[in-house]
Amino acid sequence: MKLRSIKDVDVKGKRVLVRVDYNVPVKNGVVADPERIISSAETVKWLLAHGATVVLCSHFGRPDGKKNKDYSLKFIVSKVEEIMGHKVIFSNDCVGAVRAKVVDSAGPGSLILLENVRFYEGEEKNEPEFAKKLAEGMDIFVNDAFSASHRAHASVVGVTEILGSYAGFSLEEEAGYLSGSLEKPKKPFVVVSGGAKISDKIDVLKSLIEKSDVLIIGGAMANTFLAAEGYDVGKSLYEENYESSATEITRLCEDHSVELILPDDVVTAKTIGDSVKTETKPIDEVEKNDIIVDVGSISVGKYAEPIQFAGTIFWNGPMGIAEHKNARGGTIGIAKIIAESEGLSIIGGGDTIAAVKDMNLTFDFVSTGGGATLEMLSGKKLPGLEVLKKS
Repeated sequence: MKLRSIKDVDVKGKRVLVRVDYNVPVKNGVVADPERIISSAETVKWLLAHGATVVLCSHFGRPDGKKNKDYSLKFIVSKVEEIMGHKVIFSNDCVGAVRAKVVDSAGPGSLILLENVRFYEGEEKNEPEFAKKLAEGMDIFVNDAFSASHRAHASVVGVTEILGSYAGFSLEEEAGYLSGSLEKPKKPFVVVSGGAKISDKIDVLKSLIEKSDVLIIGGAMANTFLAAEGYDVGKSLYEENYESSATEITRLCEDHSVELILPDDVVTAKTIGDSVKTETKPIDEVEKNDIIVDVGSISVGKYAEPIQFAGTIFWNGPMGIAEHKNARGGTIGIAKIIAESEGLSIIGGGDTIAAVKDMNLTFDFVSTGGGATLEMLSGKKLPGLEVLKKS
């Protein structure tokens, strides 16, 4: 995949709007995993070293198009300064007079971070007027947020209609590696999918069935599959309205001779927390007041066999509520098995990366993208990449 690169343009003296993804995991008001900030550092430092004024824009959380201090990016300034080794000027708005004043008063070589672009409905709706406001006063646009490039939003796609647009180094690397490795993956191809919701991944899972050999399901998403098969999942998180989708995916796996593997045992608790008592039990023994917080050791062993003999493994989404110590055994087990396998190992998504960051494991490629990586893997075109392709 050949994209227009920032190396193709002279940025000296230019104001460069850079789309980054600083939607980072947060715990107790502190950045829990700065990987996405770190991934943008090469691009930011290169632009600054070549004389550009760098204006960073990002989303954070889901404020539903309204200004909400709980979703402000201001808290992240010190971490960005630490990683970039450069003073960061924060703008309390991402568009309008407030931003214009901040940008106009900043000298060449300044690094500016704009407030959350999702404080405006026009961002997710990709409204031309909002894109115009984002692009106002800028000379060049750079997308270095591969993880947001599956969204046709104003800060990803809309601004490219107005400004000369280029790929940052991180985006270029991820897009190139993933398109090369996953277009025709070495067989057997094993997909490990966890996390909370099936609703976010239905279309992608359907597409993956045509390409994969084994589909392993964990996390709260597995609860929806189990409920669809008639198992009682107690008070566990699951999506009742998507049981029919789980059934359809099960049928598609059968039709395409794809092995679908669900948990045989699970870790349960009565409440969620680091210190609560847990119990591992078979899936047919889950009680009405149980909460499934992780997959059990028997399930991890069951998942291990196809992973050990895989040619390519792609993993997205924890196997349980991995932020809690007593609910991360499944995630740790799967991570170790994937890291030790001889197949090409690719992991993606912020929650997945956060779950393994302290485990001292090595994977062939770690992608910042969750949904973006899944969509590319399934063969879908990413809007944020399509607009950057060389003609």
